[in-house]
Amino acid sequence: MRFWDASAIVPLFTQEATSSDMIRLEVADPSVLVWWGTRVEVKAALFRKVLTRHLTHTQALVAIAQVEARFEALYIEVEPTVAIRDRAEALLSAHDLRAADSLQLAAFLESGLCQEFVCFDHRLRNAALAEGAMVLPT
Repeated sequence: MRFWDASAIVPLFTQEATSSDMIRLEVADPSVLVWWGTRVEVKAALFRKVLTRHLTHTQALVAIAQVEARFEALYIEVEPTVAIRDRAEALLSAHDLRAADSLQLAAFLESGLCQEFVCFDHRLRNAALAEGAMVLPT
């Protein structure tokens, strides 16, 4: 099982340079662990692609339907807890992270279910490495 950040999930649903690598990672280990808020982050990223004209509105809606199906059927969500919120707040003072990224990392760390963290966000990757995670892709 691997924990997937939204930045690594988006290429599963859109055509990007990293899409084939992310598909291979997911096929190799389809047990995907995600933060409770990841679905919102993925949808936000898809709609940003509409605004920047990297996707049409119709393409975004198709991708969102696929995201929802995948989240409902396959992905395991780490639910929000006070422990995750407290850990996220502590991570903010230790690393250069945005609020949502601190919650992603805190969910990963608090879950204790895996050691691999799949992510493309540079700051989040650095924080995860500093916290002892094995960050993919390498």
